[in-house]
Amino acid sequence: MRLLAAILVGGALWGTVFGLWVGAPLVADAHSLVPRTLDDWIRFGAVMGVISAGLGIAISTFLAIPLVAWQAARRRPAREAEWTLVLSLGALLPLAWLLVAVIVELAFFGRMPLSRRPPAYAAAGVSAYLVAVAALVAVHRRIRAAARPPIGRLVGALVAAAVVGAVALPYRLPACLLRPQFVPA
Repeated sequence: MRLLAAILVGGALWGTVFGLWVGAPLVADAHSLVPRTLDDWIRFGAVMGVISAGLGIAISTFLAIPLVAWQAARRRPAREAEWTLVLSLGALLPLAWLLVAVIVELAFFGRMPLSRRPPAYAAAGVSAYLVAVAALVAVHRRIRAAARPPIGRLVGALVAAAVVGAVALPYRLPACLLRPQFVPA
């Protein structure tokens, strides 16, 4: 039961963090969305957060199947299975999200996502992903060396990252900075 909770909560939190930091600016740019008032920003952030959490849960449910099977097949199960599962979801969710985006864009729009972006954009994204995975590996190694740290610390860090992503959203959309109608306060 704890692993199921870790999959669902971890997927929702990682999905929300990824959606608010990466997905929301891309969606706003792709659809030329420029919220003009504080109410618009709150709605946009809330909608992106809820949709991202739902997608995170759905994708992480499928990602967790091989992870849980691997844990069950090992002769020596992980000491901190919840931490291992949630950190693994954090590393795998962006890749699965990209795969889903490619499938949806090709199936419904006949184009590759981000095809209009310069190659440096992809290089920056890959670099950021590799840095994030290295950080997750470092956290996992530190967790294995510690004496049963509470999973609540990771949950708190992910909630804080999602809140900061939502608050920083108006400052990370270049389209809104070009329009004088809204100046983030």
